[in-house]
Amino acid sequence: PCSLHLCCCFWQLSYVSLFLNSSMVVKPVSLTLSCRISITRYCLHWIRQPEGKALEWMGYKCSSEGTETKDLLKSKTSFTVNTSSNTLYLQMNSLKSEDTAVYYCAQYTY
Repeated sequence: PCSLHLCCCFWQLSYVSLFLNSSMVVKPVSLTLSCRISITRYCLHWIRQPEGKALEWMGYKCSSEGTETKDLLKSKTSFTVNTSSNTLYLQMNSLKSEDTAVYYCAQYTY
């Protein structure tokens, strides 16, 4: 909680490229991506960008237990956190070639 004039924040961005071709996804494929959290009070957003397309917000998880996932992705994604290693995970299931993208984690600290 902070006033509009006194609020200060910091964004930290990391990314990984995920490439899936049709031969890799004949069977349902799952994958876990991780992002290291550098502070105890955070909201970490996952965003992806398929080649030649716009950024797509996937969801977020906050240290205050807040979590939200884009409706179209709820059936195939989940967010978990390991507090002992300060790592947040994005678990994706039933991946298809259209899930090929650069995946970003953006940490908002407050």
